[in-house]
Amino acid sequence: MFEQLVPDERLRSLIILSITLLILLGVYLIVAAVLRRFGKDPKYMIPPDMIRRVAKPLILILFSILLRTQALRRLLGLDEYDDVIMEISSLLFIFAFTWLILRILRVVTLERLTI
Repeated sequence: MFEQLVPDERLRSLIILSITLLILLGVYLIVAAVLRRFGKDPKYMIPPDMIRRVAKPLILILFSILLRTQALRRLLGLDEYDDVIMEISSLLFIFAFTWLILRILRVVTLERLTI
């Protein structure tokens, strides 16, 4: 049915990708609103230094997940490189997740040492 409404495959992929990102943003806003309702300000729950340290690995994880989506590959015109992109995405995810865990451990140990 969606194919009949939007016949262009690239436009359809862009719409699906946009809807996915809007849902992700919506979930974030709902969680932040619920936390504020219970008296917790999400701004001050995590130290700013930790956010700065884990931002790059989190962005790499998000990027590796986005690489796996068929919609983004269609949008970029990389359909013929599916196998290579999936392998790169898996390696990027493993690297970013390992980096994230190491950063979190470093922040936690530094927090314990300063207490």
